[in-house]
Amino acid sequence: MNYIHINNSTRIVVDLTSTIQQELDQGKSVLWLLSGGSSIEIAVNVQNNIRNSNQNLLHIGLIDERYGDVGHKYSNWHQLLMSGFSTKKATLHPILTGLNMKDTTKSYNDELVHLIKQADVKIGIFGIGADGHTSGLLPNSDALKSNELVDSYTGPDFQRITTTAHLIPILDKIFVYAVGDAKWPAIIDMQDEGSVSEVPARILRDGHDVTVYTDYKEEKV
Repeated sequence: MNYIHINNSTRIVVDLTSTIQQELDQGKSVLWLLSGGSSIEIAVNVQNNIRNSNQNLLHIGLIDERYGDVGHKYSNWHQLLMSGFSTKKATLHPILTGLNMKDTTKSYNDELVHLIKQADVKIGIFGIGADGHTSGLLPNSDALKSNELVDSYTGPDFQRITTTAHLIPILDKIFVYAVGDAKWPAIIDMQDEGSVSEVPARILRDGHDVTVYTDYKEEKV
């Protein structure tokens, strides 16, 4: 893992934009998977900075979603669109389509398997919660033990559809955005040996090329 100390989101926006643009300029197909929460603004800014991308080359989907009706107010995809995310620069792959949770999960799992096979480059942007969760994988959730690429479960707050730990080694590049002192203990715990069930963000250590952008600046990072 690489760590970059930041005071704001400018550096990760520049780095992520550059990474995606370079691949597109070489005619490579890119699968870019997004998270919700604090990374929404980053995703919007990156997409705004991408020049004249070919919709057939850039495919955008989600790392996790909160299940419900299409466009419900807690949906990560809905929040992206409401924040100004463009529908014109890429082929978009939202998770929610109006099916029940079981069928939605299977449909997105199948779609993501296909997209991964077709993509030359696979990039994900992840966050880390104060409780150590990443993507839709809350501590001690059943999805942490899943054998599927995409799984679903009922959490204490939402019904969640999420990619699992199996996605991490598939991705070519992983960008992690974790700022705020409330998240610093989780960043420390992520580096320590221990159970993934306790700190799901530990799955990120299995990535090939992982960069964590954080305002945590202790020597350990």
